[in-house]
Amino acid sequence: SPSRKCSAWRGGSGWLTGRRWATGRAESRVGGLESFKTTVKAKGLSILSDMPREGGGEESGPSPKDLAMAALCACTSMTIQTFARGLVRTGKLEEGALSAVHVVAQDNTKVGQHMPESVDVGITLIGDTEALSPKVVRLLHTAASKCPVRRMLEGQMGGGISEVMRVGKSGEVDG
Repeated sequence: SPSRKCSAWRGGSGWLTGRRWATGRAESRVGGLESFKTTVKAKGLSILSDMPREGGGEESGPSPKDLAMAALCACTSMTIQTFARGLVRTGKLEEGALSAVHVVAQDNTKVGQHMPESVDVGITLIGDTEALSPKVVRLLHTAASKCPVRRMLEGQMGGGISEVMRVGKSGEVDG
């Protein structure tokens, strides 16, 4: 059974409650109607996103779906890593037994459609195969399913997504 500190994995309040780093914020800007090239900013870093050529873009950066899959991979890896640290602290996993987590996410979108029907996620735990017992692997698999980005993509946000649109003059940007 998960330790008391990991009660958040069961959906209750726990160690993540109130942690500011668990929030996310990003903004994007696309100039005009000529190109899909969009600058996305998060935490002071900029990423160029674009549509694939078959969608009218220039493929000068990852598509929005690519970015969503990247977010899912990063979040899944970090969620497993965080839970594994808890297992190490409670003595259920040897220090250094898990040396890496490799995650691949692929959306399943039918030709001619925009919305994926599903997403396949493959997770490889790299490390000491004896220390990564079937019980530990089951615990880490359960942890992976609690990834907040996954839960968002599955529509598990209690408040949904709210948006506000306004009209501004050229050069005006909300902060």
